[in-house]
This record gives sequence, structure tokens and C-alpha cells, in this order.
Amino acid sequence: MKRMLIVEDDAAAAFGMVQFFTTKGYKVDHASSLDQATFWLRRRKYVAVFTDWALRPGGCEGEEVVRLARGRFPDIPVVVIAGGTGPSLRARALAAGANEVLAKPVALPALLAWLPEPPKSPSPTGPQARQGSRKKTP
Repeated sequence: MKRMLIVEDDAAAAFGMVQFFTTKGYKVDHASSLDQATFWLRRRKYVAVFTDWALRPGGCEGEEVVRLARGRFPDIPVVVIAGGTGPSLRARALAAGANEVLAKPVALPALLAWLPEPPKSPSPTGPQARQGSRKKTP
């Protein structure tokens, strides 16, 4: 199963993102702090990381999340989602290794462009599936 990491300290925003991507067929881990993100980045393999830039209480801990993610997974998309996306923040995020910086609120369907296709749902197999698909003849 394809797994992503969402690093977001706003519980409502994180919940919406987790729900959205789960319904699209992805496994999602959520971290609300740099410490939690570090924990997950050291233990799991991801196809993408979406991170807030200003994590509480430190402020710009998203920069460290980007560096950690990029160091561990050099070939996956790492996207920063920030409340403000001025030239200075954008330059810092890209220098840290982010692929893109997007302004909040972000349209969640737009984030799908950064992800590989989710796995297809397995088609039913086995005797029960075959029996259920047979047409009954009178």
C-alpha cells in the first residue's frame, strides 16, 4: 500500500487531509510536531511528504521536516503547505529540499498531482465471487 506522511499541527486541517487521502486509497501517517515527524520518517517508507512550515511551538520546524524527509527519501515529492508563501519562505523551503510551496488553504485534489496512483482495489476472487457473478438461468 502506498503511504504518505502529513505533518500538520492544526488538528482540523490534518483530519481533513487524512480523510481525503484515505478515501483515495492511500495509507496516511500524521505527525503534529517535529518530534513525531522524525519518529515516522525514521521508521516508514513514504511516497510523499506534505508538511506545514510553521509547526508549533517552534515556528519554522517545517524546514527541518523537509531536510529530514529529503535526506531519507531523495526521490519523493516533499511539499510545504504554509499560511504565507512569500519569496523568503519559498526560497528557504526550496533550499531545504522542498519540491513546491503551496499557500493555505490548499485544494486537496490539487495535491493528488504529487502522488503516484494509489493501488487498485483488488477484484473479488475465489468461489464466492464467481458464484455471485453467475447469471441464473430459469
